[in-house]
Amino acid sequence: MHLWRDNDAGMVWSGPACFGGRSRYTDSTLIQSNYGAPGNVEVLAVDESGNLYFFWRMDRHPWTWSGPFRVGTDVAFDVRECRFGWRAGYHQADTHVVVRIQLAPDAGIAASTMNTLRTTWRDGIIS
Repeated sequence: MHLWRDNDAGMVWSGPACFGGRSRYTDSTLIQSNYGAPGNVEVLAVDESGNLYFFWRMDRHPWTWSGPFRVGTDVAFDVRECRFGWRAGYHQADTHVVVRIQLAPDAGIAASTMNTLRTTWRDGIIS
């Protein structure tokens, strides 16, 4: 929610104005930019999954919020190794990288082996 005060009109408070949809944000920062006169209000916010979003509000009536716009890039590509192939991809937002891996076992691979492999992959990625 956004509350604001008009310092030129008797310090009157306005709002609240809702922005950001139904997402819940854990961290945010707000600035008055130099776009417009006196400038747009701009917000960067991090959601509960660690994704970074950008919002902005024009500096004039009707005071409409724009966004959310996800900050970052999705990258995907095909990989071939001998007779095996897969689709690889990741999302990078600033220094935050999300890697999703789904191990698909061949027939006859035990669940305990898969659990060990998941741990091996996880530890390798963290390293």
